[in-house]
Amino acid sequence: MIANYCKANKDKISISENATASGINSSRTYQLKDGSNITFTDRGYFSIDNLKVNNNTQLINTKSEINPHSGTDSLYAPPLTSSVSEYNWLGWKLFTVCTQGYFEYNHKSVQPYFYDSWYVHNMPFNLWQISNWETGTHQISSSTAEIYAQGNFHYGFEYNGNGLTVQNYYVKVYLSCDQNGNYEAHHSITNLNPTLKIRSFNLEF
Repeated sequence: MIANYCKANKDKISISENATASGINSSRTYQLKDGSNITFTDRGYFSIDNLKVNNNTQLINTKSEINPHSGTDSLYAPPLTSSVSEYNWLGWKLFTVCTQGYFEYNHKSVQPYFYDSWYVHNMPFNLWQISNWETGTHQISSSTAEIYAQGNFHYGFEYNGNGLTVQNYYVKVYLSCDQNGNYEAHHSITNLNPTLKIRSFNLEF
């Protein structure tokens, strides 16, 4: 079913790389006609990312009214939502991570405005846990800024202080924009090594 979907919708196929704790593994990314991308990895899972542009400027208008530092030459990128969904090898959606915001720019600098970020468990009785959840903005330079959401998504077993983490991903979803209003959506999924915790000892393998 997934293969047929890709065949019917793909515009191009590209080879990319995903970061892992122990090295780099190759992946295949299909760009679909609806603007989303589906990425297959050699570890069995795949992900679908998407950028949604909201033409409703009510959020921007409200923000600019209360921002006394907005100059008359300020321009705004539309409200944006970046999302990525993780699937297992059976095609079951495990979780989805989203971040939302917009950017103010004037061809000299850019300012990010965070609006919201969230994650969704997409399966009943989902064993995935989330830790180190962070959201916000990052001013990389005067000409580049980010709006992001990131955290550890992991599952395993734990009892009486002992536990085994079977799968552990560090997921980051973010929007970027430059001083000219050129915006993009990005994500990264870092596959961390499984861990075994015995009392006060942590083993990684």
